Amino acid sequence: MTRYAGALIALCLAGCTLSYSPSSGNDLPKQTPGTDAQRAEAVAAARFYAGVLDRGDYELTWTLGAPALRASTSHFMWINAMKLGTKMRGAPGARAVDGVAFTTQIDASTPVGEYAIVQFKSTGENSVTTERVVLQQERKRWKIAGYFVAKLG
Repeated sequence: MTRYAGALIALCLAGCTLSYSPSSGNDLPKQTPGTDAQRAEAVAAARFYAGVLDRGDYELTWTLGAPALRASTSHFMWINAMKLGTKMRGAPGARAVDGVAFTTQIDASTPVGEYAIVQFKSTGENSVTTERVVLQQERKRWKIAGYFVAKLG
């Protein structure tokens, strides 16, 4: 049963969010650290979306989602991937910023634009996870474009 659940999660997540893989090609733009103000704005947006996911309001993340999100997956796949991802993560706990980067393209399949990647180290419900929130800027607002979670131990 566990093997099938893991396969289902991997299958759903594979087609549901941006495939952030900085090593996928040397032709991708380099990430930059941004300014203090840019980092603060991106972190605030990532915390907002992480909080929405914590509450289980997956529909709101789709409604407020970035163009890159809608181009990379369907509503059905996104909602179900978020349910599985947050279930895998467990109950939310403390969330500390573990890194922020900016780029103009996430991978070869995403359009050029303004992107931020905010990584959190989260502890809660007897687990430690890494959460990565990918944001795309549209009309000077950060919108969720992807969400990745991985257990650390």
